[in-house]
Amino acid sequence: MSDEVLYSAEDTTRLILCWCGLWMVLHYLAWALWKRKALIVCSATPVERYRRRLCRSQIYCGLAVAGGLRLLLGCRWSAADLLYSFSAEHQVLFSMAVAHWLVSVWEDSMNWTFLRGGLSARDTQNGADPSRFLWQAYLVHHLVAAVAFGAALRLQVCTGLAAFGLVFEMPVLYMNLREFIVYADTPVEWFRDLRRVELFWGTLLLWFRLARGVPTLVYFYSLIFWYEDIGKLSTKEAWMYHGMAIFFTILNWNLAGTFLQAWKKKDLEVAESAKAVDYEEKFRQLLNPEDEARFAEKVRKEEESSIVEDAPEVVKKPLMEVSPELFASKADSEEGELWVEIDNVAYNLTEFLGKHPGGDAILRKFAGKDASKAFHKAKHSMKAKMMMQLYCVGPMLKELKEYRIFEHTHDLRALLFAFLNLVALLIAACWMLPNSFFPSVRTMQEVETSASKLLAPGLAFALGTSTLLVPGRQRFNPATWTCGAMWFAATFTSLVVGLELARRPTQGHLPTGLEIGAALIFVVEEVLIHLDAEGWKYLYWRRNLLAAAAILMAWRCRGATLEWVDNTPEPVLGGVLIGISIPVFCRLVQTQHEVWFQQAIQGLALTTFFGLPWLFYLLAPSMDLQGFKALASHAWGSWTINGLIGAMCCCTAILAFLAALLNEAFSSSSQLASRTVALMLSLAVLLRGGFRGYRWLGWVAWFTIMGTLGHRNIAVLNDLQKKGQLGQVRSQKIAVRAAWEMFYLVLGALAWQVLQGSLKMWINALMPQELQFYAPWLPFFELGEDVDVGVAAYFAPKEAVTSKEGPRHFVCSVRHMDTAHPDAERDLHLHRNTARDMWMKCKDTSAGGLVANVNCFFPRLSGSTHCKEINLSGWVSSDAAEAWSEKHGGLPGVQSHLSSRGQMRTLGEMQAILKPHGEIRHQDRCSSCARLSESELGQKAPERCRYCGKKNFGYPFF
Repeated sequence: MSDEVLYSAEDTTRLILCWCGLWMVLHYLAWALWKRKALIVCSATPVERYRRRLCRSQIYCGLAVAGGLRLLLGCRWSAADLLYSFSAEHQVLFSMAVAHWLVSVWEDSMNWTFLRGGLSARDTQNGADPSRFLWQAYLVHHLVAAVAFGAALRLQVCTGLAAFGLVFEMPVLYMNLREFIVYADTPVEWFRDLRRVELFWGTLLLWFRLARGVPTLVYFYSLIFWYEDIGKLSTKEAWMYHGMAIFFTILNWNLAGTFLQAWKKKDLEVAESAKAVDYEEKFRQLLNPEDEARFAEKVRKEEESSIVEDAPEVVKKPLMEVSPELFASKADSEEGELWVEIDNVAYNLTEFLGKHPGGDAILRKFAGKDASKAFHKAKHSMKAKMMMQLYCVGPMLKELKEYRIFEHTHDLRALLFAFLNLVALLIAACWMLPNSFFPSVRTMQEVETSASKLLAPGLAFALGTSTLLVPGRQRFNPATWTCGAMWFAATFTSLVVGLELARRPTQGHLPTGLEIGAALIFVVEEVLIHLDAEGWKYLYWRRNLLAAAAILMAWRCRGATLEWVDNTPEPVLGGVLIGISIPVFCRLVQTQHEVWFQQAIQGLALTTFFGLPWLFYLLAPSMDLQGFKALASHAWGSWTINGLIGAMCCCTAILAFLAALLNEAFSSSSQLASRTVALMLSLAVLLRGGFRGYRWLGWVAWFTIMGTLGHRNIAVLNDLQKKGQLGQVRSQKIAVRAAWEMFYLVLGALAWQVLQGSLKMWINALMPQELQFYAPWLPFFELGEDVDVGVAAYFAPKEAVTSKEGPRHFVCSVRHMDTAHPDAERDLHLHRNTARDMWMKCKDTSAGGLVANVNCFFPRLSGSTHCKEINLSGWVSSDAAEAWSEKHGGLPGVQSHLSSRGQMRTLGEMQAILKPHGEIRHQDRCSSCARLSESELGQKAPERCRYCGKKNFGYPFF
């Protein structure tokens, strides 16, 4: 609280009334003064009334943002300033905000039909009127905002949160500007430029995330790090603090995902049609969405008129992925359809029968077969290839036969997203758990037993989580208590109790419960996998023993003894519960989604049914009515709003984590889901502990077990690949190998950078300039027996980079040398020196004409004793290439005079002069049916699909 003289309650009320009067005056005068039209004040049209509302709102938003930033910049990063800093300046600005929101209710009630901002019922998910919905939503928002600022004035707390509410208006400045454009008399010029519209929306969304996302992050930060300061708030103040934060966070999230995206999509559609004839009509549609039906009918007729005449029925359907089963079924189809495969794409040629120049017999010969070789052998014209799009069904889904590195990025991204999702949910649960009232749950008995001390907080946590779903009465029917539901209830309770015990801190360098739980999960999974019939085939017992010895030695050196277990059993018991319950929990998932989902819901009901009496037994002083009353009275008087909010957030996070874990176990495998939890727990513990206190032994164990899992996964996939069963493996298992190889690649690249960088610096300092050390910046691993690795160099003059004239003349030369010949070393040195001299001459741009030159050298080719060089140079014309050759004695890579003099005995070469076949063919793709839209040579592809009439994506044309 500041020592500055504050306004009294009566003065604050007068201040709000004065602001209301000022906003009413500005509502009538601001837009009129801006446009210098007095008629707007007296006889305004409905659109002019809404513009008056926007103009006054723009003035408030500017003042609110400036005032809010001034208040926040005067605060230090402390809970005291953000909660209790209060001055007369706060009163003036908060009074301004209260008056603004009250006047806004009056303004919106007169102009609610314009709140849609160009949207129509067609743009909403349920087909409702967007104006009416926004009017109702704005009414709730305005009233809540007015009450929030009024409560901040009355209670004089949570002023930092209210100051953030002023800064909330930063993106509204852009939103009002957009509505000025939407309801303008004539289209704004920059609104025709798609790039400028994209930049405008990018800026708007950036300020939206900053102005409204940062306060949300500050709120979550305060729940964790300012928990004690927030706990000192009274009940009213706490309800105000949490209520404001949660309400506006949910509101901003929904606004960003619904109306902002809809407005953005609408503006981009208008900007995309800027070059169309109907742009003016489409822009007018923003002002009058009721004309949308008429405009849509016009567009539909244009689309129908643009469709190719006599288009086959197949083009009316979008492309789809064709499975081998579907393709095979068409071979013996009773409907008489004729499908063929060409270049891994399926085509339905049923309606092409009778039109093929070679007759139907040729087509029926390849019915249900791969006709790629026959199609290319016939050398069809470009017109025929363009006609193929009429009968395209979609790409063929081929069974995975061979694993290839870097070709499973989609599966890797899905695996990484699932991992990060689990990490975020578990972190949220672990962070919120200490700030909830669960750790403070204690027995009311005179002597606290070890069972109540260890189990009561976690059991209360389990009951709080299970009751979130509010199970119905049918869940307590004993007839529905299946074995799976009971197992789920027991495992769920053990996991939550173990998590509460494991998160408790330990003294010194002693292992935590999370560390013990992660290690035990790995141990349990290793035991379970080797109990399978073929598990012994992948038993890396040396690696497993090394990992176990390293982790046990680390714990022993950090002071983990039997006495420590007796004195502080919390981390050990918590780790054991986590280590056993996670593998069992993941294995509860059965083959049918509905079965395990119903068992999970039933298990939560059983947790509530059986856990509540057990908790009463541990906490109540006596198992009678008086004991229950005493326990209920104590619980009612001890909880706070902060503890309740923390408990709800923690229960929600752990419930979402368990649901995501079950879904991962169902979609991939129980082993993968279980080890994922162990991986995130072990990484968190290791990164938190670092290398001190013998924790480096834990890193050794972690890398050993990760290497074991990676090598086992590769061995299993290789065996399946040899058996031809790789296509039957789930994509998550393939993604695990891709993730392991990516981890191995990044780790190796970092080590390689350090090693080759040091060697390069020291060797180049000692060697002459002509003999320098070179190494690629990335290490090359074993890419396969049929992969040849070489070195490539590219050069382009600066003039060619900025030139708009493309190459019209190409010179390609290919050379081989036999390295097994006695004179091969001499020839190779002579050839490379000559190539180096010619490469240096490329830098001489005085002759001009060179566009680019690329040289590739392969020191060895698999299956032979030869080395190979490929050189390709591009020139603006043949005359320019000849002029350059006369000046420098030859072209890059074409030093044929050496071999003609007999200086090289092992060199064989081939030279080719290439010219462009034609202009660049521009291609686009339909946004509806996904078919290819091609143009004639040198022309831009059509804006609409010539097969179905829908719009193309609009790929750039240069």
